[in-house]
Amino acid sequence: MRVKYLGSLIQILSLVLVVVSAPSASTAGPDFADPAFAGIWQRTDALVASGAVSRGYYWGPHPNSGAIYEDYAEGADGKRLVQYFDKSRMEINNPQANKSDPFYVTNGLLAEELISGRMQVGNDKFVDRGPAAINLASDPDDPSAPTYASLTSATQTDGARHGDLVDLSITRLGLITQDSRYDHYSVKYAYYEDTTGHNIPDVFWDFLNASGPIIEDGKQLNAPLSAPYSYATGYPITDAYWASVKINGVPNVAVLIQAYQRRILTYVPDAPAGFKAQMGNVGQHYYTWRYHNIAPPAAPSMSGHNCFSPSPVRGFGKLWRENVSVEQQLDCPYDGEIPLNFAQQSFEHG
Repeated sequence: MRVKYLGSLIQILSLVLVVVSAPSASTAGPDFADPAFAGIWQRTDALVASGAVSRGYYWGPHPNSGAIYEDYAEGADGKRLVQYFDKSRMEINNPQANKSDPFYVTNGLLAEELISGRMQVGNDKFVDRGPAAINLASDPDDPSAPTYASLTSATQTDGARHGDLVDLSITRLGLITQDSRYDHYSVKYAYYEDTTGHNIPDVFWDFLNASGPIIEDGKQLNAPLSAPYSYATGYPITDAYWASVKINGVPNVAVLIQAYQRRILTYVPDAPAGFKAQMGNVGQHYYTWRYHNIAPPAAPSMSGHNCFSPSPVRGFGKLWRENVSVEQQLDCPYDGEIPLNFAQQSFEHG
């Protein structure tokens, strides 16, 4: 009789969990896969999403995917938790690491992978997929815009060019030429990154070192948006190149493009103030490249020792731990155990 009672209890609790976890109709996107992801996003993008500040997103208005556990040789059980945004992918490589470390959440080397065509699945492990033939900084249907594959010819280093005009353009085929059409924008190189041997234009250097309103520890304050400058982007892996592209249906728009290890930066001189320099949609592009016609791996059950919430240990918790079918039906607990007093009486049919 008690088995029947427990079966009914399982069904009831399962229904409760489904109702609690169902997203509301007003949700703009998937929930954050980890509180640490939410904190990173909130720092730079919460004020943008609310309209309190006028600037481009660092990540995007909301997550674009749920929790995904991707193959990574050095991750726990060969996996790591990731979540995709318009501009990038957040990752937790070691969930047991110090959560107060600024690099507890990392930011994938997505641009590097898209240009090289080598998908990273471990510190020193890669899968060859071919460079991405996806437009970098234009409408997706622009047939002449540069792609990530175009930049495979642009990773050579030419030495420091501090103070020089940025006067090179690139085509979809990767042809790089000196181009005076863009000289009147007066964009000059301002910084040389010794680590990778590439120059950063003043418009991107100012963007990478900008300060402004952020949210930190629940408070609004003014601080650098990215510290160090390479926190979100990584180091440059190309110099900067002009291109003429179609944006929002308008052809022949001048755009300056530069690839960094983790991001693509774009500069549109004719864009409104605050939106001239922006992060490209590398997260969108990488997700398409990696998962085109392929479903992302399902998140593993968060039951047992993998649960984020305290696991029950007594009473029903003992049944939950020792019975795989019960554990799978109920999944993770939302809260710690709550002691209750109740009466039980057996009847003929239950």
